[in-house]
Amino acid sequence: MGNVYVPQKRKIELVSHHERDPISQSHQLDETSQGNGSVEDGDVEEGEIFEDGRPLPRTTSSSTGDRDIPKPATNGYPSAYQGHHLCESCSSIDFNKIQPGPGIWKKTALKLGTLSQFTVDPDCLLCQLFASMASLAYAPNTSDSRTVDDITFYLCSFHTSAMLAITGETPEPSVDYRNDSFSKERKMTHALWPSRTSIERSGWLSPAQRTGEEQRFAARVLKSQADLDIVSRWLNFCLENHGETCEPTDTRPIPDLHVVDCNTGLVIPAEPGCKYLAMSYVWGTAPSTELADGESLLATSTPILIRDALSATKRMGYRYLWIDRYCIPQEDGKERHSQIQQMDLVYSRAQATIIAISSPHPSHGLPGVGSKERAPSVTINIGNELHSYVPPHPTAEVYGSVWNSRGWTHQETILSRRRIFFCKHQIYFECAGMRCHDTMSTPLELLHTKELRMFSKWNRPGLFSRVRQTKDPLNAVFDHITVYTRRNLTRPEDILNGIMGTFHAFETIYDSFRHYWGIFMVPDITYDSVVEQHVRRSTRTEQFLTGLCWHLSGSWKRRPGFPSWSWAGWYGPLKPHSEGNGYVKNNYGVKIWIDSIFTSQMDLGTFCDTNTMDVFPKNPEPFIVTEADFFHVRFRLTTRNSSREVKMESKWEAAFETENGEPIHAPFHITRHTSVGDDFYTRMLENPWSAFVLGDRLKTRIHSGTKRKILSNECPHAIIIVVEELEKDMIERVGIIELDNPEDRARLEGISKHRCIRRYG
Repeated sequence: MGNVYVPQKRKIELVSHHERDPISQSHQLDETSQGNGSVEDGDVEEGEIFEDGRPLPRTTSSSTGDRDIPKPATNGYPSAYQGHHLCESCSSIDFNKIQPGPGIWKKTALKLGTLSQFTVDPDCLLCQLFASMASLAYAPNTSDSRTVDDITFYLCSFHTSAMLAITGETPEPSVDYRNDSFSKERKMTHALWPSRTSIERSGWLSPAQRTGEEQRFAARVLKSQADLDIVSRWLNFCLENHGETCEPTDTRPIPDLHVVDCNTGLVIPAEPGCKYLAMSYVWGTAPSTELADGESLLATSTPILIRDALSATKRMGYRYLWIDRYCIPQEDGKERHSQIQQMDLVYSRAQATIIAISSPHPSHGLPGVGSKERAPSVTINIGNELHSYVPPHPTAEVYGSVWNSRGWTHQETILSRRRIFFCKHQIYFECAGMRCHDTMSTPLELLHTKELRMFSKWNRPGLFSRVRQTKDPLNAVFDHITVYTRRNLTRPEDILNGIMGTFHAFETIYDSFRHYWGIFMVPDITYDSVVEQHVRRSTRTEQFLTGLCWHLSGSWKRRPGFPSWSWAGWYGPLKPHSEGNGYVKNNYGVKIWIDSIFTSQMDLGTFCDTNTMDVFPKNPEPFIVTEADFFHVRFRLTTRNSSREVKMESKWEAAFETENGEPIHAPFHITRHTSVGDDFYTRMLENPWSAFVLGDRLKTRIHSGTKRKILSNECPHAIIIVVEELEKDMIERVGIIELDNPEDRARLEGISKHRCIRRYG
């Protein structure tokens, strides 16, 4: 190693900066230049950075020409490089001169140049590490034609604790964190800088934790086998301190709960008060098979992921693990349905959930557990202190994983009180009160509020959050459905099963919460008049009408066995719900009855009062009976491709006239997508179609609690559902019109309408 002096408790890191001006090919220091020693976040100045008017020492390099720059390992992260010394350029860097500024992210910086300008010594570990981190730091931008060679990198410094702070415009820590113990524990790191996000993509180099000492804000030197005692300490800290912050909201017994005994590998009935962990993972494509009586999951034929999870559970201090594939009878439809109805209880009552992020298939084990080793930390001696490479924050790995694309895992995550993510290079833990990484040693007590119930607000939030009471339950439910519909299901018929636990969690919080075939009814209070401050509660019909106002992102095919009026009746993701959209006011007198062999056309309010939320699978006929004002509407295309063909992305416009001949035009959001050979689009353009008005959508804002205040009474949006008339007074949804033009909305009263009763399927 080269002889480089680095003061104690100092850290190095890498960040990229998009230059505003062309980059000079000269890589030498201009000693006559002057610079500003303090630079704002993401605003490193052109030229060298100075302190006290003196230039900082820097590396010297030249263009690499055709020389290959070391690329990251196939997994995208730095690995165990073959370097045993520091080159002359790296040895000349005086890291002591690169100091953090007065704020968390204000900094001095040393310009290194572009990646192509780096002189990379194949025997220098720091050279190779910088090159690899620079490649990770650069994320191609579709709106930016530049390549990684156009990005200039700066070596910057910041406190290690800053990586725990919230993203964006990071505030200063609160007064509670400006005490001596906190300041003494913080270390400093150096990074290649254009922005904070590039650090989170590249990782950084930090002073390493000394053997046998629990240094705070220091990097842990990770071995190929994970130290699960660290995770146990996190779990115990949460259990001992967080109290109701992380306690289950529903303490009812879980009927017929079965768990796996990790000592024997047998599936057994859970004893009352059983403390168990749950598991969330990707099943893969292998068919589900029932375990034979007395068959143990410890057998070698059991997928390695399952065996690793059993081992990890024991090493974290627990004996029992709940695994859906083995603890829910997969061949018994009635029992499977019964267990699915209580998924919210299973995950919320588990002490924690093991989440196999990096395992796209059960044949891939948990990294650092069992035979699937993870790459040990890359370490380097700089001066007289050992430094360790800290992998990037797991955000990108978690969100980009196969696991995160599966439908079932959405509710498994948000229903869990504590989540343990086994990522490729680290273990990440989060609960409602704190977030932890095994790559860094952090002072949990100092990061919490004084009561130790949760992290201070200046800490960055977790990746997921549990279902909790909110000021806007309407948007909260829509948001969960939107996220869920963007995921994939192996069995399309599980579209409602996969979100049933989420619905039950909302029912636990809001007693009157109901859903019927996915259309939810959640209570709300709306100020009907801004001036008079008159408070009105939404009716069940208004709640249901609001639930019918969903939009698909594009037009899609029907899902067999589900009603057209429900989002569950279509393949495809929902568009996000606008926060300003309140409830639909039933000012057109729409009436709804539930129609099935069990209810004999029961009105909606009575149905909700007398039935539980899991009624929908028992109803083989997913129909509602609707009484509303119907009228006719025609359509035209506003966009076509060059071949004049109608495509999914084609834009449509609805047109109808008042009795006085005044035209009304509005965008039409088509739900249905035709298949080849279908004449649906032709009929759309040639024939009149039936439509009915749901009501006026109130434009609102949150006032307090679960109350909304109407922003304006002058121009509410009329919501119109377009349907296809079938035989025997049957109708199916075709699309939706949102009439938001005030003049057109006023003309709507002049449309010739007919009061009709239709069976809506």
